[in-house]
Amino acid sequence: MLLLLTDPGSAPDPASGTARAAVAGTAVDLSSRQVDPAAEDLVAAALAWPTDSDRITVRANMVASLDGGTTLRGTSGGLGSPVDQRLIGIQRDLADVILVGAGTVISEGYPGTKSFPRRLARRERWGRSGLPRWVIVASRGLPTGLKAIVESEVPPLVLTPDDVEHPEGVEVIRTGSDLDLGVGLAQLAERGVRRVLCEGGPTLLGRLESRALLDELSLTISPTLLGSGDPVPLLGGMALREESRWSLVSLFADGGHLFPRYRRSR
Repeated sequence: MLLLLTDPGSAPDPASGTARAAVAGTAVDLSSRQVDPAAEDLVAAALAWPTDSDRITVRANMVASLDGGTTLRGTSGGLGSPVDQRLIGIQRDLADVILVGAGTVISEGYPGTKSFPRRLARRERWGRSGLPRWVIVASRGLPTGLKAIVESEVPPLVLTPDDVEHPEGVEVIRTGSDLDLGVGLAQLAERGVRRVLCEGGPTLLGRLESRALLDELSLTISPTLLGSGDPVPLLGGMALREESRWSLVSLFADGGHLFPRYRRSR
């Protein structure tokens, strides 16, 4: 049972008024095979995006262990839970596009973006149209045959330097001689994109934060200690010029997993 521990309506949050329908102490069941749309709507309300449509907002959605690692045996999936997967689906369907690094697409085996009636219905309820597109960040050419490309109903976008070529089935956005994420986000904004959900991996997250391009951070905190091994830190080891401060906007709990969402304090 997923429990909302904070009241988004009481936080300094410019989200839509519907967010105030989700109050602290609300419990919703996301574990059943067929989730009640009303339960999904309550969670979506607590995860509502800012309503300022004049600028693009980048929200990261990541998983981390108690000691800050982001992968278990090479992937992030082992740190999550079934409820975490449901939350990821809701986060994706609240977004316009899903930004993800090429390495993560390959290592995690990202699927194609597909529609089904229930998904389209809930996106319509939440004021979204069509499907969210993958936006793959790639500094080198993508391999052929990726499921995220060949099985997607909507061709993925690829942010990439000017001199890099990619297989058919994608729409390329050139970012100059280097992979300039600021340029890429600006071009997405010109296309009308306002809600960017970034799923990492850690290297991409670190590059975004090194330029203060992240606005929000949704975390799944797994009740797991990874130890010394080779844990990949949340920002991929990226050095920042200075620390940044964040404010808690919402917090869910399910079993031992915690799901906080933070907003950059500006």
